[in-house]
Amino acid sequence: MNVSRGSSVIALASGLVGVVPFVATPVVGSGEPGHLGFRRASQQSVPAFIAEWGSEGSADGQFNGPALLAVDTAGHIYVPDRFNHRIQKFDGNGKLLRIWGGQGTAEGKFHRPVAVAIDAIGDVHVADRQNHRIQKFDANGMFRLTWGSHGGGDGEFQFPRAIAISVEGDVYVADGDNHRIQKFDSDGNFITKWGSEGARDGEFGYTYGVAVDPDGNVYVSDRNNHRIQKFDSDGNFITTWGAKGDGDGQFNHPRGVWVDESSRVYVADRDNHRIQEFDANGGFLAKWGSRGSGPGELRNPYIAIASSGTVYVADGRNHRIQKFRQRQ
Repeated sequence: MNVSRGSSVIALASGLVGVVPFVATPVVGSGEPGHLGFRRASQQSVPAFIAEWGSEGSADGQFNGPALLAVDTAGHIYVPDRFNHRIQKFDGNGKLLRIWGGQGTAEGKFHRPVAVAIDAIGDVHVADRQNHRIQKFDANGMFRLTWGSHGGGDGEFQFPRAIAISVEGDVYVADGDNHRIQKFDSDGNFITKWGSEGARDGEFGYTYGVAVDPDGNVYVSDRNNHRIQKFDSDGNFITTWGAKGDGDGQFNHPRGVWVDESSRVYVADRDNHRIQEFDANGGFLAKWGSRGSGPGELRNPYIAIASSGTVYVADGRNHRIQKFRQRQ
C-alpha cells in the first residue's frame, strides 16, 4: 500500500454564511469580472466559500478527475481520483493523510474509481467503475472484500457509478449502464433491484447518483432524463422532479446526489456547473455555482456534506476540492 502524508496548499477566502465572500482580487474565469459563481435564491441563503486544494496532476494531493467523494464521521474526506486510479484521504483542511490504489484488476487496485461511500463503522466502499465491481476497505485502505463482475444479472454491474449506505448498513449501487439500482447487505449479498431503461416513473436513462435519507428513502440521479427520482427502501416509486434546462429545479445531466441529516437534497447539476438544493419532496431551496475556475465557480461538480454542515465539492474538470461553510 502506498501511504503518504503531508500538507497541501490551501487557498482561503473569508465570508459569512449567506453572503458572497470577499476575495481581494477579481476572480479569473468565465463570467463577469469578480463574479464568484454564486447565484442567489430568494428562498434560502447559499454556503460561503472557505478554501480549496488540489491541481491537475498525479503527485500526492493532485487530481485527475476527482469524482463522488465522501466524508466520514471524523471529518476525513475520501476522494476517488478517477484517472489516477486511486483513493486520496484528507483531513477537513486539505492535509493529505493517505493514498491507496493504482491501476489494475487485483484486490485493492482500481480502473477509474468514481464513487466512495462510508458506512457506520468507517469502512470505505468504492465503485470501481471499469472493473465492474465494488471494493470495501477499512479507513486506512486495507482491503476487506469485493463483489461484482461485468454483466446484467443479479449482483453483476455495467459500470457502477455511485454508492449509498443506509443507517441499517444496506448498500445501494447505481448500476449505471444497466439503468437500475441494486441493493446489497454489508457483505455484498444481493437483496433486490429495480429499474430498467426508459423515461417513465421508476425507469432510468443511466443511474449516475444515489443517496439515502435518514428515513431510508432512496434518491437517484436519472442522468439522461434530467431528473431526480425518489423511492422507498424497497424500490417503490414515491415522486420525481426535474426536466432538462437551466432554470431553478431543472437539470443538465445531474450526477451526484447527497442528502443531509435534515433530509435536504443536494444535486450536482453537472453540465450546468452548479449545485442545487431541495427539500425532501423536490421543492427548490437554493443554488450556487457557475462555470469557471475561480473560487466558488465549478466545472462538472460532485458534492459531499460533513455532519458539521461543511460542504465539500469535487470540482471535476478543475481538478480540485472546494470547501464551503453551510448556513446555520
